[in-house]
Amino acid sequence: MLILDHWSAHQLLILHRDVRPGHLLIFEEGENGETFGRLIDYDHAKKAKKHRLIQRHNPSMELLALVQMGLQCSRETRELAVDDDVVSHALSWIEDHLSVIDYILGEVRGLVKPVTSTLSKAALGWDHGDDETDKGPDYSDHPDKKRKQSGTLRWMSSQVILKRSLFILPGESRRSPFVHEAIQDMESIFWVLVHTCITRKGPGLGQMRHEELDPNSASYNRKLRKTVFEYFYSSDKLEVGMSKEDLFRNPYSFKTKFLPHFHPTYNCLGDLAEKWLHILVLGYKYRGHEFYNIHSHIRRILQQALTTAKQEEESSGALQCRKEEIQCQRKVQRQHLLDTFKRWAPSSNASVTTSSGSSLGPSGPIQCSPSNSGKISDDNC
Repeated sequence: MLILDHWSAHQLLILHRDVRPGHLLIFEEGENGETFGRLIDYDHAKKAKKHRLIQRHNPSMELLALVQMGLQCSRETRELAVDDDVVSHALSWIEDHLSVIDYILGEVRGLVKPVTSTLSKAALGWDHGDDETDKGPDYSDHPDKKRKQSGTLRWMSSQVILKRSLFILPGESRRSPFVHEAIQDMESIFWVLVHTCITRKGPGLGQMRHEELDPNSASYNRKLRKTVFEYFYSSDKLEVGMSKEDLFRNPYSFKTKFLPHFHPTYNCLGDLAEKWLHILVLGYKYRGHEFYNIHSHIRRILQQALTTAKQEEESSGALQCRKEEIQCQRKVQRQHLLDTFKRWAPSSNASVTTSSGSSLGPSGPIQCSPSNSGKISDDNC
């Protein structure tokens, strides 16, 4: 639902531009009894005035043959039969045949399901979304494009922070001017996911990994703290932007920089995070199907991850235990909140503030500070 909410607004020429945990609501149960989410707060959104035409090419048979020949020479696709539809579709976005070969090889490296025989559009997710895309919102014409950027630093795309495109697109000699598009908001959700996986022990209140992030704790994890500060809590805006940009230029470093820090509770989301990153890189680097149909690609890998997780839990018999554990945790949290509110009830103030300036919450002091404060907090401001 979160991705669908963003897509629905995008269809109306509206871009959110301020994706962060506080704007992602998770509801316990929907109509079918499952948890679902919604995207809220469009205060910083921008609305395009018009659509723009998206240039598509009609590839020649000669170009198609050149690409097929190049793919047969590659070790990664030598044993694959690549459908002409795949090559033709890639050439409709990119005219240079060498860039198309690199594009398809990049797709093969990030496949959700490994292919052993025929590489089809369906295997690449190119059968989802608007295959005949010919127009999209023209966000470059928004009057506030030169004003102060919107959003919260720790969740921003590097391109939004640095105000520059990540790659020189195929067929161009320089980076194109930066424009905040839907794909940057999908990157923000990616950073929310990664932050959750490396800073929390599980869902719910009081689950921050404070002991591992506290230098004075016996459980202190120096490497974890360094990663969290470098990508999320540094007071240096340029440092955060450059760190994120470097990850997108070297996406395979995600395995060493982030995956080792995923809490065991979230290890099952490692593959999802890697695929998410891979799709974003393809969208930025080639501006093809992933760029213009980013919502359908993210929904595809999310559905794949959910299906896999359910199958593993059902096969291990852990599904019911996990549901009971979550329900028990929710009851404890609700009671804790009720007890806290009862203690506050006599006071006329709506909130209680400690001498250090932190808001007092159910699990103790919670630092609610600006995004550039350099503090690791339990809030999602």
